[in-house]
Amino acid sequence: MAGRVQIFVSHSSRDPNRKLFSEAFAVTHVKAEVVEFENIITLPWWKTIKEKVAASVATFVLLSKPLEELKHTQDWIDFEVGLSCAEDKQVWVFEPQGQEIRFLVPYCTYYCIYDPTEPYDAEVKRLKWYIDMYAGETSSKTLWTAPSVTCPRDDCLLEFRVMSNVDTFRCPSCRKPLLWNRQTGQTDPV
Repeated sequence: MAGRVQIFVSHSSRDPNRKLFSEAFAVTHVKAEVVEFENIITLPWWKTIKEKVAASVATFVLLSKPLEELKHTQDWIDFEVGLSCAEDKQVWVFEPQGQEIRFLVPYCTYYCIYDPTEPYDAEVKRLKWYIDMYAGETSSKTLWTAPSVTCPRDDCLLEFRVMSNVDTFRCPSCRKPLLWNRQTGQTDPV
């Protein structure tokens, strides 16, 4: 990949929190590859998205309440996550704090709950730090030392790293609630 490092952003065009992520990317040297299905000029659409995912170092999936109502957007996000998995890309799932989003992301390597309320300078700074790791501008040690969690449900068993300081959350894959003991790394169904 020549030139600027890029991260593919899988999202709903109606996501009310896109501004937060736009601000975080704006203060980095990493390009946010944000593709609006309606604005793709080169056909077929799937090929354009496949090429952009392949050229990216990671994929950020932004969950939001509007996503629950947009079946076509859900299909595209599923496609983008599937491509990312097949390309062995890291997939980050970002979920707004206090919102229970009913959407499964079957493959996820990092899960991050964030506070979408303004002013969100602290969240922009935190997101910038994560993004800068891909440009080599901050230590990526955080990625490898973040606590690893395995969903305890036999029909899921997704293993991912948690990038938030929380005790309970929903597994990004099966969406079942989990109780997490950060000290022992143990996760239990709620």
